[in-house]
Amino acid sequence: MGRDGDPGTFGDASRAVKHMNDDHIDSLVAWAHYYLNVPAHITDVALVDCTEEGFHFMVEGVWRMIPYPAECKCDSARDLRKVAIYMHNEAFAKLGLAYRLRSGYYKRAALMGSSFVLRKVQRNRHVVIPAVALSALAIAYYRRRRR
Repeated sequence: MGRDGDPGTFGDASRAVKHMNDDHIDSLVAWAHYYLNVPAHITDVALVDCTEEGFHFMVEGVWRMIPYPAECKCDSARDLRKVAIYMHNEAFAKLGLAYRLRSGYYKRAALMGSSFVLRKVQRNRHVVIPAVALSALAIAYYRRRRR
């Protein structure tokens, strides 16, 4: 059911489906491994649709569905981001450290963190550049003073 309780008001999830398949295939594979108990060697996973019932997948050519977790309210396509983040975190946490190491989870997390910092620096250049310059001057001053 949608936000108004009427079927068909869930909304268009095609943009979210494309985004997940293009940019977050690692999450989709982890979901398949955790929520669908798919063996670890299977990585042929694609998100097909998101509806009121849940996420619809093709796993090695077989249609499967993952219902939304009870902890997450998903009344419309607008709620998909929150649900996807929750499911990503839960799947990787429950699959364990060895899975996270094998899947490159930490490498992607580091890349995401560094790109976040870089974007913040670029947006706040007017603050960052003087702060870095002032820090460099302070370090130089204290080094000279130690001698």
